[in-house]
Amino acid sequence: MDDALEIATVVKRRLWIATLIALVSLMAFGGVELAGSAARRPWTLGLKGVQIGIVLWLLLGLRRARQWAHVARACLLFVVTLLLSASAAAILRGDTTSLPILLVMIAGASAVLVPWGGWYQTVVALAAFVALLADYAALGALGSGFPFPGLAILLAFGISLALNSLTSLT
Repeated sequence: MDDALEIATVVKRRLWIATLIALVSLMAFGGVELAGSAARRPWTLGLKGVQIGIVLWLLLGLRRARQWAHVARACLLFVVTLLLSASAAAILRGDTTSLPILLVMIAGASAVLVPWGGWYQTVVALAAFVALLADYAALGALGSGFPFPGLAILLAFGISLALNSLTSLT
């Protein structure tokens, strides 16, 4: 087995676990969100449908991917889409508290699970930052989100770059 195929195989196993975690999380958050405001239910259902669709797309794509580059690109699209859709869901439910935790978890997990190098992890960290800013700005919380806890969250995104450099294959 050549190195690239072996890497793709190992990372694909990791991503299967990550997608299962994402599905369980989406169902948990979705259940709570659907129990909330009836006026937001159509938006919640639509957003959860998109999120679950992205997870299923990655699962199907992983079955076909044979090269590390294809796995990495598919995973980047998956992670960035989850970050941005998590922000949209948080805005929809008026939440500025759990989103930062989710963003840090996603950025940190991608840093250690996917050895894709600094460029891709930088895209993840920037997408997480954009997601955080969008949530805080949409909910009028920029003043209460910065400098604290925003600074600590930004530091965590930076740490994800350092962690990824330890596992990077590129």
